[in-house]
Amino acid sequence: MKKQKKSEKLEIEANPEANPFTPIVEKMYITIGNDQSVITPFDDTQAFVTSASDPEATSPNKWYPANIVARYGEKIPVKALYGNELYKNVYANIYRPVGKDDLGRKIKVPLIISVTDYNKDVGPDGYLWTGRGPKFRSVGTNLGDLTVSSEANFEAADPAYWLKYGYAVAILDSPSPHANNKTTKEIVEEIAEDRYTGPFSLDVVSALGQAIIELANEDWCNGHVGLQGVSYLGIMQWHIARWFADNAESGSLSNDDASLFKAINVWEGLSDYEHNVAYHGAIPETSFIYDWLGMKNRSGGHGFLPFGTPVKFGVEPYEDELTMTNHRPDYEFENFDLKQIKVPVLNVATWSNQGLHSRGNFMAHRILSNEGSKVYDNNLGLYFHTHGLEEWSTSSSDAARDIQRGFFNQYLMPKTPTIDPDGYWTAAPPKVSIDVLKGYNEETKKLEYWTLNDDNADEAFGSTGVELAWPLRGVEGTPFYLDGTNQYDDDPTICMLQKYTPIKQDVHKEYVSNNVNDEIKFRFDFENTQQIIGHPVLTLYAQIPLEQDEPYMYNSKWEYSEKHEDGTDPGDGRYLEDRAHTRQPVDDMDIFVALRKIDAQGNVVRFWNQLALADIFTRGWIRAGYRELDEKSSYPDFPVLDYTVRQALDQGTIYELQIELLPIAVQFEPGETLELIIKGSSVIEEPQFRHLELVNVGKHRIYTSGSSESDKRSHYNSCLRLPIVRLSEPGGTSV
Repeated sequence: MKKQKKSEKLEIEANPEANPFTPIVEKMYITIGNDQSVITPFDDTQAFVTSASDPEATSPNKWYPANIVARYGEKIPVKALYGNELYKNVYANIYRPVGKDDLGRKIKVPLIISVTDYNKDVGPDGYLWTGRGPKFRSVGTNLGDLTVSSEANFEAADPAYWLKYGYAVAILDSPSPHANNKTTKEIVEEIAEDRYTGPFSLDVVSALGQAIIELANEDWCNGHVGLQGVSYLGIMQWHIARWFADNAESGSLSNDDASLFKAINVWEGLSDYEHNVAYHGAIPETSFIYDWLGMKNRSGGHGFLPFGTPVKFGVEPYEDELTMTNHRPDYEFENFDLKQIKVPVLNVATWSNQGLHSRGNFMAHRILSNEGSKVYDNNLGLYFHTHGLEEWSTSSSDAARDIQRGFFNQYLMPKTPTIDPDGYWTAAPPKVSIDVLKGYNEETKKLEYWTLNDDNADEAFGSTGVELAWPLRGVEGTPFYLDGTNQYDDDPTICMLQKYTPIKQDVHKEYVSNNVNDEIKFRFDFENTQQIIGHPVLTLYAQIPLEQDEPYMYNSKWEYSEKHEDGTDPGDGRYLEDRAHTRQPVDDMDIFVALRKIDAQGNVVRFWNQLALADIFTRGWIRAGYRELDEKSSYPDFPVLDYTVRQALDQGTIYELQIELLPIAVQFEPGETLELIIKGSSVIEEPQFRHLELVNVGKHRIYTSGSSESDKRSHYNSCLRLPIVRLSEPGGTSV
């Protein structure tokens, strides 16, 4: 692509002994509409490490030398393939070495691209010390310690790291009214007229795909392009990779253009909007999804509102933007179809982003690593890693970037003396790496874990017959039956989990579904060191309240209340009270479940989730009316609900429910306890993720065996199946 340069080049101070990847900064002007952008050096004092707990703290030992970065801006014209003129331009900030090689030629380097919906021009001061940073801290969440330079865009590749290893970096604004420099009035009009089709639409993906091709053909690029990024920046990689595959197969892209797109690194990026975040077990999520979509709509696609703009977590549904139908928001979702992707993938999943990204990366690996996937069928290269720490402090760490660089080196950077100066090459990362969590150490203030990967798998597995993969090969779910007949440690509020042996006595347990303090618990004590690594599944036999048990039945929106509508105290804790007062017969139930670890001294062990410490390590949900399984998407250890089929529940009937718990890897020591919690609302309170559009009222009945008067079938053996293994921990504990 031709760039219009104005003015003269300034003198360049070149060091003949310098490595060719030491960027020599030149200054030029590039016409962008009516604006001018300038290649400029950056002062290394602008680089810093920041701590969420102490926003003023910096650590010089972790600074990046930001003065190695050269930057310019560019407007990239693209065709509006799908007829929407809103997406005719993509704007980018490009960082690249501008030195020359030993023969005096301009360096041709591979390109890492991050696609953002949060404004390419926002640096750390716009998301750590203002905007998102104070907002998160105000609700008690921890952004973590981020090692970033002044040019680090939110969740994107940090150019100060990548340029010193011979890569260029481009941060692309995802096309939106804001990114196309619209006024507030124009933004409102485009949203009202449905011309802004949303941050994940095919219009946006197509514009970005074309922009990637244009950048790959620049005279400074070696024609090898990879995508990298976290969250939205990861999600878009699934869509863009599919766009390249689809258009190459249809002939819309030439083989030359299609071949420029080499690899993707999806670092925590969901792969199914409905199951991952919009509906948890078919129960609408009512905080994050409203907040995020509302933020996008109110800002015209600009992800960061001005500092001081009130944006709240919690129940603030924007009902003029989202329509509620049958207690479910009416969203439109783009299809991922990951089987069509045809490039190498580094897929990084986390145990600590439950309710948003965790499930998506694990499900994506299931799809990509099986027959029918073009990645698998063509042996293109599939890497799968996990972690259990804070999202952004992990993704922005040098350790994470080294893993990413080892992956991209295999596909983007030819290993030659010119392209590979000493010390810049790093080997490929392990194909599979699983962090096995022990829990947060309250004394050291660190999460304890050990890593299972290609290097130590033989030692860890020994003679167990288990093989390293995700999920582990050779591991079947061990049944733990819910025993409502036996108390745990003589505590009448807690029952037993019985390994292998189903209960034959007729028994059921009950809890008040709209009392947030009422729940039922089951426990099991471990006698040996064992690990739960994989996908837990809970089979429950459940029944909605009988009419004679609960005369006041209604379904609607709920809010926390200390008293009944008539002002009387419920007497046993907070209730979820109906706001709309619409009385209806109960024909559904929402069930929330979670697993907790308790140490040998009786203390609850905490784990990171959603940037805060949680006293559970995994969870699951179900709206029983959507209990039908999607057979095409389900696996024996991973039941996936079919959200298109709703079947009302009849009073007096006992229903079998298959509840998917989010995947996990947790270690238990002798004397430690596993606890299963079942209740009618969220097991723990989290400001980012809530479920307050519930259908619950009255007592839910959970059968651990037995029969009902209307259904004489006996032995309703509710059962928790856990992927239990006994591995030897190699080399001790990491922190």
